[in-house]
Amino acid sequence: MKTIERQSIFFGGRKGVVRSALVAVFAVGLFLVSFAIDSGAQQITGAIRGTVKDEQGAAIPAAAVRATNVETGLSRSATTDSEGSYFIQYLPVGTYNVEVEQAGFKKFVQQNLAVALDQTQALSITLAVGAETQTVTVTETPALIDTNSATLARTVQPAEIIGLPLVNRNAYAELSLTPGVQSNSASPATNPSGTPNYVIGVPSTQVVVNGGIDGGVPMVSFYLDGGSNMTGIRNYGNPLPNPDALEEFRVETSNFSAQYGRMSSAVVNTVTRSGTNQFHGSLFEFVRNTDLNATPWNATLNPPYHRNQFGGTVGGPIKRDKAFFFFSYAGLRQTVGQFLSGGVVPTALERQGDFTQSKVIPNLPGTKTKVDGTNGSPNCQVPTVGCVPSALLDPTAANIIGKYIPLPNSANNAWTGFFTGPTNQNEYLGKYDQVLGTKDHLSATYFYLKSTQNANGSTTTNLLWDINQSFSTQQNVNISDVHTFSPTTANQTWIGFTRVAGGRVNLPATSLGDLGSNFTIQGPKALPQLTVSGYFGVGGALAGPVTTTDFYSLRDLVTMTKGKHSLNFGGELALDKNMIVGNLYNFGVFTFQTSAPTTTGNALADFVTGQVNTMEQDTPYHGLLSDWHTALFIEDDYRLTPRLMANLGLRWDIDVPPVESSNLTASFVPNVQSTVVPSAPLGMLFPGDKGIPRGIADLRWHHISPRVGLAWDPFGDGKTAVRAAGGIFYGSVSGNEWNQPANAQPFAIRQTFNSIVSFTNVYGNPASFPNGDPFPYTYTPSNPRFLPAASIESISKDAQWPLVYQINSSVQQQLPGQFTATLAYVGTLSHDLPIMIDDNYAPYAPGASTSQTSINARRPYDPGVLGQNIFLTTNQTASYNSMQFSVQRRLTHNLMLNGFYVWSHSFQSSNESAVGIAYAQDFANLWEERGPTDNDRRSMASISGIWNIDYYRGGNFFMKQLANGWTISSIATLNSGAPVNIVTGSNKNFDSANNSRPNLVAGQNAFLNSHRKRATAAAEWFNINAFTANGPGLGIGPGGADGNTPRDYLRAPGYRDIDLGVFRNISFERFTLQLRGEATNAFNMVSLNAPTANLASTLNGKITAAASPRLIQIGARFTF
Repeated sequence: MKTIERQSIFFGGRKGVVRSALVAVFAVGLFLVSFAIDSGAQQITGAIRGTVKDEQGAAIPAAAVRATNVETGLSRSATTDSEGSYFIQYLPVGTYNVEVEQAGFKKFVQQNLAVALDQTQALSITLAVGAETQTVTVTETPALIDTNSATLARTVQPAEIIGLPLVNRNAYAELSLTPGVQSNSASPATNPSGTPNYVIGVPSTQVVVNGGIDGGVPMVSFYLDGGSNMTGIRNYGNPLPNPDALEEFRVETSNFSAQYGRMSSAVVNTVTRSGTNQFHGSLFEFVRNTDLNATPWNATLNPPYHRNQFGGTVGGPIKRDKAFFFFSYAGLRQTVGQFLSGGVVPTALERQGDFTQSKVIPNLPGTKTKVDGTNGSPNCQVPTVGCVPSALLDPTAANIIGKYIPLPNSANNAWTGFFTGPTNQNEYLGKYDQVLGTKDHLSATYFYLKSTQNANGSTTTNLLWDINQSFSTQQNVNISDVHTFSPTTANQTWIGFTRVAGGRVNLPATSLGDLGSNFTIQGPKALPQLTVSGYFGVGGALAGPVTTTDFYSLRDLVTMTKGKHSLNFGGELALDKNMIVGNLYNFGVFTFQTSAPTTTGNALADFVTGQVNTMEQDTPYHGLLSDWHTALFIEDDYRLTPRLMANLGLRWDIDVPPVESSNLTASFVPNVQSTVVPSAPLGMLFPGDKGIPRGIADLRWHHISPRVGLAWDPFGDGKTAVRAAGGIFYGSVSGNEWNQPANAQPFAIRQTFNSIVSFTNVYGNPASFPNGDPFPYTYTPSNPRFLPAASIESISKDAQWPLVYQINSSVQQQLPGQFTATLAYVGTLSHDLPIMIDDNYAPYAPGASTSQTSINARRPYDPGVLGQNIFLTTNQTASYNSMQFSVQRRLTHNLMLNGFYVWSHSFQSSNESAVGIAYAQDFANLWEERGPTDNDRRSMASISGIWNIDYYRGGNFFMKQLANGWTISSIATLNSGAPVNIVTGSNKNFDSANNSRPNLVAGQNAFLNSHRKRATAAAEWFNINAFTANGPGLGIGPGGADGNTPRDYLRAPGYRDIDLGVFRNISFERFTLQLRGEATNAFNMVSLNAPTANLASTLNGKITAAASPRLIQIGARFTF
């Protein structure tokens, strides 16, 4: 093996040229930033824009306009230009008084003007002729119509964060109040218990917006106080501070400003609270327990539930009008029972090998002859058909059944029960703001979160099995400064650091080798993962001691307003470092299906007799990746006419592909032999081979993103806006995506074996193990080795970053009663989406079987030497089209209302995955996978509202206390059903993917009336007779072996939920005690879950569980 030169981890390949080019680009960027002209984009602040005219409509130049924050005293000023226009930027979120003065006119004062996050508030002013000592004061807030920008967005205001029912106390749950948000892992629909989402080993939030994808490379940016709040492992959002510590957040869903990049779908921007001139704060505790919750549908017991959230905030002045502090602490102590269902387990007779009363009588392994033997069952004391001979009963399977697999306790031999595990969190937030002289406003934030959790193994586990114990810490440091050069020129700088570090381990520390098998585990012991097709699934999640992201960022923006132009010009530089030490599936993954060469024809009997279909065994691995991101951008908000604004933006992202510190990565080019690792299978290439840089793909210079928007005020009264926009948006890659080759040979083992002697004798078949047990496996850089038919993972050297075209058009209208309505078309076209396929896929061929020998012989590249090649390529597409209607009434006169309805269709060329092999029934014919995205819900609606009951004005003290101080709030959610994919449950096309779908039966309608009685619908949600198993000559694809049922052909039931909050405020002087009662699914409506859709399952077509029942939380907040 050739020695690979250890190059800088920052740049790949032709490092001198690349480094020089980047330095030059960054130097030019700094030069341009230093002399840039304006930014209408605010990031963590807001702005006010408008005109000043006289009563005849003539512009008033040289008028003095000053905006003053009513809580901190901070003020910023501007002078109107020759057309009477003014623009005041970099206003911290809050409430302002705006004063306008000009000689010969009465002084004008606008009170109660709310400046929201990353928004420009329109305020056009008419001055009346008169003495300057006279004042005209306006207290009514201006309209919400946005005539300045074509960006589609939704701001969640402080009143909503605190005032709406938020049972889980996770502000991200309210992302679902935004039109276009299709999926949200923090919503009550997805996560009713509020348990932190540890899917990547650290708490995170997954959000899909306007047809975006996930697949390990999501498309949404998350910011906290101007700094990135994401984990680079999979680009998911990190947790937020508790709601009492938040000011507001904004979700921009279409055609966002050119200052935003790296993610191509949406931006979630959150700002924490700050200190003010008055001391203020809160103390709070919220309680949920089992007795307050309703019993889940189809369950006989209520899951154990104990949850306490508590904490407090305090903020105030250090020096009045100059320096302020804010501090927050919150704790979570939770023990929640997870309802488990859908598992069909062996009966007392089947555990002994007695299948005489089973639906399917098993055969002798690998034959069509029914078993006819004796065993310990009373029914099998003499040879009897249906009795498995004692000699065929696998001792390892018997040990697992006896120790870990429960007896049935529900109909159809199913088991239902609960898993209970604790979750603990402690969070701290500190914030400091200071006005330095008359030119600078400095802000610094530090957020710390520590979490621990015990979860029930993997998400597919439907029995009690093992515990996935996780621990993590999160730290965010953000520092920003706004420097004002003049009323028209300012500079804003951000410096940020985010660290998320965690790990997880599976318990108990018992491996298959401790249960009678010769299985050799490498790394920490853990129970195996088992899938008995059509019956049950158990198994641990991926584990490993280290999952860490460090993200460093520097951003700068210089701004100027000049005439009709409001320009922003800036740049950013970021370094993302991802460190992973994982065990993968070192515990072993075993499947039992009736497509195995040695099957008994009954998957449960296969398990009892140890007839393994496939086994995956991995070894621990590590990866240390780094990637740089540089960007320059310019945006001009150009006032073409007094009633027409153009938003013209251009962004240039320079993306350096991630590099692994020890070059543990690979590519694949057919028929090319590596010179770096000559022993590698033909086609597998490494950094240092010709055309293969350290990051595999070349540095991407062409990520140039133009963006155009128009906002038109057709009547000139600020009450109507007609808007349209379009743009190009580039996405990003993730650490988990780019580290995939380190998972596999020659660096580690991640391989599936198709020929196994038995559950007890794992390594005895020479077709899979010609040299016997290959474990433990150790990577030696000087002498890398490969197992026969080596499974590898690789990245295409032509891999691209996701590219999304966004388009929207909308009409916004002010309505009577402080309402605004918006009707919008929103569309996206996504290209270059990533997918990991088996590039050495073994398709069906006549005479094929699922044996190791047969599969190896059908692989197109290097048969018998090269096995599966999980290959990252970027050739997939997706589309999204929608009509989005929304109505909004902000909190005025004690009432707030917001609602939306979205009709949409999202479609993709395949079910993508960039962090492991994708789902496909035939990797050689991916056209079979075209279909809806997993989040394609055709209709989605939400209505939320807050009503403060405070109308009694009489003098009776008791009536005043009784009638006033109440708040009623609610969130109603209605969604149509998500797609459901039906599978055959057995490898009937005898390929290497084992993802067969069935065939449709002619003349049968698969869809049944969804409005039948609930019990009837749950018993058979779809027509099970409309599907039949696929197989050669019966369907589509090679030899007609693939199923002709489209992917995600079926639909799950819809979802409906009404959350309710009832609050009572008891106030005295500056102190308020708020007593709160909140409930998700307050009326305990039943929303059925998706059905089992597996032809091999006895539960096929049946629904065994429903969405969360009513969950009640009581609590108290003391504020001052």
